Order: sequence, then structure tokens, then C-alpha cells
Amino acid sequence: MFPLIFICVAMGAAVLAFLFGTNTIAGVDLEKVLPLTGAVLMATFLLSGSIGQYRGQMSAGLKAAAAWLTIALVVVAGYTYRFEFASIGNRIVGTIVPGTTLFGNGGEVTVSRGSDGQFHFTVEANGTPLRMMFDTGASSVVIRAEDANRMGIKLQDADFTVTVRTANGTAQAAPITLKMMKIGGVSEENVRAMVAKPGLLGVNLLGMTFLERLASYEVRAEQLTLRGRGS
Repeated sequence: MFPLIFICVAMGAAVLAFLFGTNTIAGVDLEKVLPLTGAVLMATFLLSGSIGQYRGQMSAGLKAAAAWLTIALVVVAGYTYRFEFASIGNRIVGTIVPGTTLFGNGGEVTVSRGSDGQFHFTVEANGTPLRMMFDTGASSVVIRAEDANRMGIKLQDADFTVTVRTANGTAQAAPITLKMMKIGGVSEENVRAMVAKPGLLGVNLLGMTFLERLASYEVRAEQLTLRGRGS
């Protein structure tokens, strides 16, 4: 009877949510209630099975029930604090493997400082993965000519008409527009960028034409976090 009542409640709530196209009924958030109801149902069935299996052996039955209940509580706690655990995991991975790009919640991405003291991201530019160094001293996103060629961007000497400022000085570059730049859940469209002349740039630069569009970026505990405008 006990499991049947919960099944009826869960099915009724699901039907109402479907009919009325809402996640809230009578002020109750179904996204929170339904997972909890499911967990209670699972625990109830497991407990019922344990009691039936150990009928007549009360001590063993209680131990089995306690074990299943503990497992259920651990699962619920793990889901509830999943973001906190993910943050701790990111810190551990970042410490063990410097320079690792770690994706956070929604429009947020974090990277640990590399062995060279810089922050490097794997960026998807026009669908092509590029390794880029975070550089607030660069007035623009700057791409190596070799990587631009790999992206299918063909340039002539006459195209390199702009002088760009980087942390290592200035360089001649050709202006382009990247249809899409994406780092995990952080993405921007139609980003102005520059392609440096061949041999002038050792690393692609994640400069201000991308960074100035973000909601924020900050360095904390040897990790750099970028937050998109939608986060």
C-alpha cells in the first residue's frame, strides 16, 4: 500500500505537469519534488524486498535495510552537492595537471596556471580547436598564420595591414572575423580577430576582443575563471 500511494502521487504530478505545461503546481516545484519522490520509491521497494527476503530474521533484515537506506542517502546527498564536489574535483585536477581546462556550471570555464606561469585554453574557433594563451595585454584575439591556414583562412602579404599590441611587443597582422569562438559553455559570435604574419607569433592569444564581451574573469588560487554573459 505504501509504495502504491507514492506511485499514484508521482504519476498524478507528472500528468498535471504535462497537461498544464508547468513545473510548479500549487506552489510546489516539481523539479525538486519528483526526483525526491523517485528516491523515496526506490528506497521503499528496496526496503520491502529486504524485509521479505529476511522474514523471520529481524536482525539481518534491519541491517540490510539500514545498508540500502545509507546508499540512498549518499546518492541524494551526492546529487544535492554535485556542484560543490565538482569544484573540489577541479581544484584537485588543476593541481595535479597544471594547465588543464576545466568546465564549470553553465557558461563558466576554469583553467589552472600552466608550468610556464600562463593560462592556456583550448578554444574552438570556427569549429577548429586551437590552443590559446590568456592575454589581457593583447588588444585583439590573435591567431598564428599556421593555425589560420589550418582553419582554411588564406591570406596574402598585402592583407597584413594592422599593427597589434601583445605582451611581447607589436606585430603586423591581418584583420578577420571569427563566426564563433567557444570555450566549454562560454561562446561568442562574430569576434574580431587578427592573424599574425608567419613566424611572428609562437602562440595564439586570447585577447580583449573576446575577453571584453564576458561577464567577468578572475584569477583565484592559481586558477583563472571565465564567465559568459548568460551565466
